[in-house]
Amino acid sequence: MNNYIFLAGRIIYALPLLMMGSSHFLKMDAMINYATIRGLPMPQVSVVLSGVLIVLGGLSVLLGFRGKIGAWLVAVFLVGSAFTMHQYWNTPDVIQAQQEMAGFLKNLIMAGAALMITQTGTGAYSLDAYVARPRTAMAH
Repeated sequence: MNNYIFLAGRIIYALPLLMMGSSHFLKMDAMINYATIRGLPMPQVSVVLSGVLIVLGGLSVLLGFRGKIGAWLVAVFLVGSAFTMHQYWNTPDVIQAQQEMAGFLKNLIMAGAALMITQTGTGAYSLDAYVARPRTAMAH
């Protein structure tokens, strides 16, 4: 039963990542505008590269294919995004600061889970586990 719970957790974790990553492409103008406001260098490139990181990482974790590498991609994106895009400590408006703090903490929480996946892998019900299974010769 633990393998099913791990799989459910992996799916629940990966789906928001894919939604966040797809926003980088589906709402690119808004994302570039936000990156520009936040002072990111080369905002267009930053949005595309971060979108690629999170989509590839999210798919990797979801499918359990090269899951540890995918989790590293996700962790790098989330930690970087927390400190560059959600600087609540530099936000003078109290309500906006609270919103940025929520985004900052959400990113750190999700990055922590990604770091755990870098060590545990993606579990028994994953493409990595399927590929690693010993194969028996088929009788003719």
